[in-house]
Amino acid sequence: MKVSEGKVAWINSTPLDDFATKASSPPSQKQNPEYTGKKFIHRVVFVIHDGELMIAGQNYTTKTKEDAAGNEVVEWKYKDLILAHFDNKGILKRSYGIRRDKMNKWAKAIISPIDLYVTPDGKHLFWVHGGIKGMRQGFAGDFLGSQVTISKKMLLYYPAVAKVDLEKATISDFQYLGANEEGKQIYFTDPNVNQVMSADGRKLIFVGENKAGILVWLAKMNME
Repeated sequence: MKVSEGKVAWINSTPLDDFATKASSPPSQKQNPEYTGKKFIHRVVFVIHDGELMIAGQNYTTKTKEDAAGNEVVEWKYKDLILAHFDNKGILKRSYGIRRDKMNKWAKAIISPIDLYVTPDGKHLFWVHGGIKGMRQGFAGDFLGSQVTISKKMLLYYPAVAKVDLEKATISDFQYLGANEEGKQIYFTDPNVNQVMSADGRKLIFVGENKAGILVWLAKMNME
């Protein structure tokens, strides 16, 4: 719904069949996840320059189980990522479904960070989401009779970036930043502070480190 000058300008309801017929995925992805109207958590609601609307989030399921003390607890399992693109009248243009690169126990248990950035010319949108390889456990040691932290526990999170053509309603394959030429992930970023936009809005700076936390990693991506 759009409200303008105190009045309802328009209101639309998208049939679930539209999410199926307008579903799309990156070219190399074999499966085509879609929004089915079931459990879905919103992560980003983003209005672009011409009034078109982007809604990004993640499908999930829940399961009730008993813990060691016999209490019922709800276990969340995070699944595919969805980005819905609506025009400036609220009509669905495209629904992008993403199967994540990693689906280990950490990726299933922790919600994926999602960020959206429109290019300065307004023609494209960069979609950044977080892959999760695992967890660096960290350890502490004894130094002069005192316990000191030698390595902090850290989520091995890394950014994945794809480019959406807003006019053609197409998406590229995701690029996994911080990986070597063989595709092995070498560098990881903090999911809470993982990238910074330059003052002119034309460069996205990623900041991270290697798994051991010894080497600092910086990457610059042009917003073109």
